Amino acid sequence: DPQLCAEACAEEADCKAWTMVKPGIQGEQAKCWLKSKVPPPEKDDCCISGLKIRPQIKRGQNSFEMNTNRYGEDYRDFDIPVADPRLCAEACAEEADCKAWTMVKPGIQGEQAKCWLKSKVPPPEKDDCCISGLKRR
Repeated sequence: DPQLCAEACAEEADCKAWTMVKPGIQGEQAKCWLKSKVPPPEKDDCCISGLKIRPQIKRGQNSFEMNTNRYGEDYRDFDIPVADPRLCAEACAEEADCKAWTMVKPGIQGEQAKCWLKSKVPPPEKDDCCISGLKRR
């Protein structure tokens, strides 16, 4: 379960990201790798990866813009293993260039949810495809 890997990362002070290698690739069981840096994402069916979820960032503390797309001004995108907007909010909070983000729900731009980080704050547009937010300071 990739959630176990995400939780292990959340509990480690030095962990910034994680990768779960699926069973049968590096042994019979799945293997969880915790990372001290955030490597660039690479598409590979062997694995599920994610960024650290900080316990202090909770759904109630973020002002998620439900059913909202902030189209354009993208400088980076990546798949996320679970459709949790906190993953996009956390990635944005960690990057100096990020001003806003949009999470596209699974099944729209591929099987997994996709996070788009924005270098500027585009205007919000109502759209059921997405959840967006502004960088928390």
